[in-house]
Amino acid sequence: MKRSIPIHPPLVALYPVLSLYATNFSLIPIRDVMVSGAILVAAVLAAWFLLGFVLRSASRSAAAVSLFTFLFFAYGPTKSVVFPSADFNSEWFVWSWLAGSIALATTAAWKWRRPVPLTAYLNVAAVSLFALTIASVATSAVRVHSQVSRAALSVDSNGRPLDLQAAPDVYYIVLDGYGSADALREAIGFSNDAFLRALERRGFFVADRSRSNYCQTELSLASSLNLEYVHDYADKGTPGLEGRVILDARINRSEVAERFRKKGYRIVGVTSGFPPLTFDGADVVYTKGTDLALFRNALLARTPLPAPPESFVKLRDRRRNAVLSAFGVLKQLAHGGPAPRLVLAHILAPHPPFAFGANGEPVNQKMPFGLWDGSHYMGVGGTPETYREGYRNQIRYINKLVLETVDAILDQPGPKPVIVLQGDHGSKVGLDQGSLQKTDVRECFGILTAVHAPESVRQRLAEDVTPVNLFRHVLGGLFGDALPSLPERSYYSTWEKPFELVDVTESLTATQ
Repeated sequence: MKRSIPIHPPLVALYPVLSLYATNFSLIPIRDVMVSGAILVAAVLAAWFLLGFVLRSASRSAAAVSLFTFLFFAYGPTKSVVFPSADFNSEWFVWSWLAGSIALATTAAWKWRRPVPLTAYLNVAAVSLFALTIASVATSAVRVHSQVSRAALSVDSNGRPLDLQAAPDVYYIVLDGYGSADALREAIGFSNDAFLRALERRGFFVADRSRSNYCQTELSLASSLNLEYVHDYADKGTPGLEGRVILDARINRSEVAERFRKKGYRIVGVTSGFPPLTFDGADVVYTKGTDLALFRNALLARTPLPAPPESFVKLRDRRRNAVLSAFGVLKQLAHGGPAPRLVLAHILAPHPPFAFGANGEPVNQKMPFGLWDGSHYMGVGGTPETYREGYRNQIRYINKLVLETVDAILDQPGPKPVIVLQGDHGSKVGLDQGSLQKTDVRECFGILTAVHAPESVRQRLAEDVTPVNLFRHVLGGLFGDALPSLPERSYYSTWEKPFELVDVTESLTATQ
């Protein structure tokens, strides 16, 4: 029988990287995939070479390395299915899995007469896994490109002529996961009255009964920045990953931005660490870029060896720096420029992970670092108690930064700016990412909406305004754009199927 040449080890090494990319298509930059893949392939090839030197057999050492690598990265997905609510640091399961993996790898490396051509089978299995994963990524990329093209912007600039010297700067500051006063009081045990009254003293209209149109960031911002519900360009059958890329494209190059640009505005983007939001259609973008650490830790979370605690501390340090940098940029932008500006800022707070204490001091919860929220947060070691405590402390400090930033913007001479402070969704201690029946919709949809604007805009605003109508009111009040209000509706969807939308408006308004 002709002996097969083992080619499976590097393909098995690439599988966890590509499968993670395939399930997080819109979140992971391709450079991170390439770097991580190169590191894993190099490590597996080195282990194969060293074990082959000891065993004096390339095929047996290849089988041992491939099986151990596959089982090593299968730990996390298997544990999440078998023990979805178990402590993420369950030592007995870690050691049992490692012992079993070593035993199977040793069996594969053992010198015995094999009844089956193991190398040939492993080659076929590895090539099949690799091809299926590549095909999934490639198919998604092609379909996303075609759907994004079909969702091209149609901008209608029907406003009156604009005097740019008198045109105000417009700040749209999205505070991720910032809930309404009632929802925070009931779900988090936090009174936000002092902060809201401070905004009102500064001339803000606070919409006490405002709620989000969706309970996910990308759905919410794609809607508010394009003046419409997402139903118009993403149907129920759109796969979740592809749909998110379409949403990201609509956020980063939005109709709102194009309308302001056609009126002579410069578009400025400010980000703080949520990878899909790049605002790459803006004229200028200020960002604290993500790095390989987040993707690396997502890979390590699939193994029996979670990332060491000190790496979580470093990641939270970077998170703190990104949030502080974003607020710093907003204060710098307050000094104005030669042309009016639309500033689109996404602040990844008070959304988890919780990195700030009530006075801005570093906080490091003893759990893996990630952007998990709701039931996903609980699934990696969080509890309702740690969520509430972390959220309460973080929002206190974020409130301080918001007031400092608002004061810096309002203190400048010239036309008074328009400032929209908005939560994209509420807090999520009561959110189940996979079940509407287990979700506290009042908490997840109740949001902060506070607007500093001239009377021509304020008179259009109602206590129950939702994000889809905010810029319809701003554009209509400032420039006379003919943009009638849409019905104020709210829709729940699961994380896995974001476009299978369930109207929850009646549940939200029944007790208001």
